[in-house]
Amino acid sequence: MAYPETAALLIDLISQKLQDTGNATWTDAEILLYFPEMLRKISQYAPHIRMLEFLIESRRGTASETSSGFLVDDVADQFVAGDVGKIAYNVTDRTWAYIKTHTDATKIGVGNDIFADGEAYRIFNKNCNHQKEIYIGELTDWLWIDKIEFPAMEDPPRLVKWIERGRDVIRLDIDEEPDDSSVATAKKQVWVFFALRHKISQLTTLTAKSVAAVVGATTMDVTNAQASATIEMGQEFTIANERARGIYMLTANATTEADQTATINFWPPLESSVDTNEVITFIPSTLTPRLEGIFTDLVVGKAIMSKAPKYLNQINKGGARVHTDTYLMGKAIYDGAEEELESLRGFEAPSICLP
Repeated sequence: MAYPETAALLIDLISQKLQDTGNATWTDAEILLYFPEMLRKISQYAPHIRMLEFLIESRRGTASETSSGFLVDDVADQFVAGDVGKIAYNVTDRTWAYIKTHTDATKIGVGNDIFADGEAYRIFNKNCNHQKEIYIGELTDWLWIDKIEFPAMEDPPRLVKWIERGRDVIRLDIDEEPDDSSVATAKKQVWVFFALRHKISQLTTLTAKSVAAVVGATTMDVTNAQASATIEMGQEFTIANERARGIYMLTANATTEADQTATINFWPPLESSVDTNEVITFIPSTLTPRLEGIFTDLVVGKAIMSKAPKYLNQINKGGARVHTDTYLMGKAIYDGAEEELESLRGFEAPSICLP
């Protein structure tokens, strides 16, 4: 069998272990019901470690004129369309404003009329109130944060402590002030290693094709996907000829139409543009070969234990203990898998990083 396995192949393997390849006792749909619970269990012991890159936002400058509802700086010439949604901080008055619109490199619209000529300002990330903070709200389905590197790409890696503000914002627990992120040589990349739940894709067609998308996009239309299917949040995929980031991940469920089209939301943003008809490949599973074996045994054990109550108050060929014996057989398989899983705690964490 190939690695990683598809959901269909794992179901076949489980049916074989149950000695029920004809599905007389356990249907494929029934077996599939145990997948989410067992994936959650495995993830508590040996999660899928996924590194995502975020950027410090610490641009600074001085308002060059008073303009109601706007921040104008025709000296720094540093505003971009991606600033919408971020926070503008008036250093002079210690006030805040949400960035609503982008006019050009010298002018952005703000939610509060707080900037006058000569007042100093700083730009912070979305929902952030300090230059040491990053917004991670694009990723919601994480268990915990494993580690953080800042600045990224140091040798040896520089690990830092952090403070979590809810599940949307992280403040780096560092003494030094970050570089001005408007400077080309600024060290502003933050690598956050998330512990995620393992995923097994239920797609039967694991490819699609792209519609052209620009640098920085986090949304893309796709064609030639499996028709009338759900591509689940957390599904990882690659894009042919797009090697800067390597692996992307859906940040929300996507439903494909009957004509095999869909719109997918993903993270991280595209580092380079994508042409139409590039092949998208969905990764069938995040489980390692060893975890696949443990996973199938957990499902087998749980399926057998769950079937035991069916034999209560029945006259069975196996005698009066069929219910008990069935349950104990399933429990033995389940406990054996759990014991092996326990031995992996902290050691079996498949990690995917940027190249």
